[in-house]
Amino acid sequence: MKPHPPSLPAAAPHLARARELVAEGRADDAAALLERHPSPAADSLHRTIATRAATAALQRQEIAAATAWLDRGLARSPADPTLNFFRGNLYQDSGHLAEAVACLRRCVAADPGREEFVCNLAYSLLEAGELAEVVALCAALPSSASAQLNIGVACSKLGDSHKAAISYREATRLNPEMFAGWLNLGGTLDLLDELTGALAAYNRAVALCPTSARAHLERGHVFNRLKRFDDAVASFGRCLAIEPSNLEARLAIANARLRLCDWQDIPSLRAEVIDPALASPGGIELLTPFFLLALPGTATQAELRRVAETRSARFGRGAVPLRAAATIPAGRPLRIGYVSPDFGNHAVGNCLRTLFARHDRSRVSVHAFSLLAHPEDAFRAAIRAGSDTWDDLHDLADRPAAEAIAAREIDVLVDLAGHTKANRIALFAYRPAPVQVTWLGYPGTTGASFIDHLLADEYLIPPEEEPAFSEHLIRLPGSYLPTDDAHDIAPSGGERAANALPESGFVFCAFNNAYKIEPLVFGAWMEILRRTPGSVLWLRGAAPVLEANLRREAAARGIEPARLVFDPRSLPRAEHLARHRAAGLYLDTHFYNAHSTAADALWAGLPVLTFPGRSFPSRVGLSLVSTLGLADELVATSLEDYVERAVALAAAPDHLAALRARLAEAITRPGGLFDTAAFARKLESAFAQLCRRTP
Repeated sequence: MKPHPPSLPAAAPHLARARELVAEGRADDAAALLERHPSPAADSLHRTIATRAATAALQRQEIAAATAWLDRGLARSPADPTLNFFRGNLYQDSGHLAEAVACLRRCVAADPGREEFVCNLAYSLLEAGELAEVVALCAALPSSASAQLNIGVACSKLGDSHKAAISYREATRLNPEMFAGWLNLGGTLDLLDELTGALAAYNRAVALCPTSARAHLERGHVFNRLKRFDDAVASFGRCLAIEPSNLEARLAIANARLRLCDWQDIPSLRAEVIDPALASPGGIELLTPFFLLALPGTATQAELRRVAETRSARFGRGAVPLRAAATIPAGRPLRIGYVSPDFGNHAVGNCLRTLFARHDRSRVSVHAFSLLAHPEDAFRAAIRAGSDTWDDLHDLADRPAAEAIAAREIDVLVDLAGHTKANRIALFAYRPAPVQVTWLGYPGTTGASFIDHLLADEYLIPPEEEPAFSEHLIRLPGSYLPTDDAHDIAPSGGERAANALPESGFVFCAFNNAYKIEPLVFGAWMEILRRTPGSVLWLRGAAPVLEANLRREAAARGIEPARLVFDPRSLPRAEHLARHRAAGLYLDTHFYNAHSTAADALWAGLPVLTFPGRSFPSRVGLSLVSTLGLADELVATSLEDYVERAVALAAAPDHLAALRARLAEAITRPGGLFDTAAFARKLESAFAQLCRRTP
């Protein structure tokens, strides 16, 4: 006898009917039928129906319908990876990060090697701030370009730019067509000051996506840093052609044009860019403190504080203090840590070249923390030799860098960069020292809650402007700017012929960076030339387009363009100082003075005429000449007074010679502007006060 065939499972009729309903376009009825008759086979068909219905709804952009189908499917099959994947992505899109992470974790648990599961979970974890988990998760997919991209983003957020760059490079090797990889690589190399590599990465990003406004914008920033300002203007212009309302590009193009002395944006900048940016939370995020500080007359000190606070607030999020409450032991010298990206042949490095060595080791020990790998030169060597310890932090992320500083048990940590390029304000958010100070490198407030004090002097910040600074102000006696009294001046090189200057006629000099030159002060300079027949204005050499712009502006003001003499040479320091002898008077800029450049001119014996404004960067000239005791002659009270004083000095050689003699005497005065050891004593006393010690 043959055996009877096995009976059909009880759910079989319902499965068949559900399939018929699906074929009739009645997916909802099919799902409802299956929900009344649960079984493994019914569950499987139910998942299929829910997945297909959700997919179709997503294709029609019917998000509510798709969500309903996914929730229905997950109620029956909560571990299904496909349903969790789609639902997790919808949670991600709607900002529900915890729910997105939970769904996507189920996907990865079901299939740990599936790239889209891992990378989408990584994306949600990035948004949720679970950065270490992202790195560990994506490391399991070494051949995935998307996984490497996510590792790079996580490392960037952790402040580890070196590891980020490695991951981005690997992502672009695995997928040379990955636009995001090239874009992020460019940004990371820019942070690392590897500008040639950054430009190459951005060039590739632009080639892959020429309609990306951001790619053109970021490439423009690199051109700016490479001092290729005409290329920067072109890149920012392409960005604006794609996004005409891009405030960051509007600000950047104005800044780049200012560096070319092309002033077309200045009249409209406040109304069209600054006001709209300040008026919105998103807009203020786009404003960079140094760019705003350098644009003439576009922002108040209080507005600069708002922008700086917005920028610095990013760095304090999630940072756990390391030594905020550390006790400073009595009896031993204070441990002073100096943090800078500019320990080399840079304006800051020039000011500090011998200062560290002049510190009194019975009062302080000196610990240098270098943020950039400058070439080994005489400046870097002198700064290193003057330090008791030296730590290179450029390879460390912010938290490890802060831990390295904390390990030195620093008492007073000094930020020397503020909001200038390659700064690492973020590491100060970890409080690696109980007392944290900003000084020298940035003439403004950091806006950082974790920076306690700002070293200034009695001239830089008028009392009514103090509320515009987030830090407690420490006013040093005399100028806040350190100088190096060991700089040699070459015995020759100050002759007119050696500097391509005319044999006769008065020589006015202004070796400032071009971005400090703007229409107001340039107009005053041209009036000075007009009223001083035969005189010339001696300027730092620059790009041909910049020189052409200034010559055009001179001609528009009735001055023969040839009376502007551009010196293109980059001389060794002793010879640079010597060439100042060929000039009769240094004309300072107004909105942003010469700082270390003015100190160089004074050290070389060249009087500096300055017209201070209300802002910190516009009052450094006042600080310098007042400390020398020459304010009566060299500080103008108005623009008209500035012109009158310059013209009068040029017309009175005996008076000018007497002024030079007074300057020569002031240079050698003990305790004066050019007494580096005395300046070190001032700093030590200030640090002692901050640590509640008797100076």
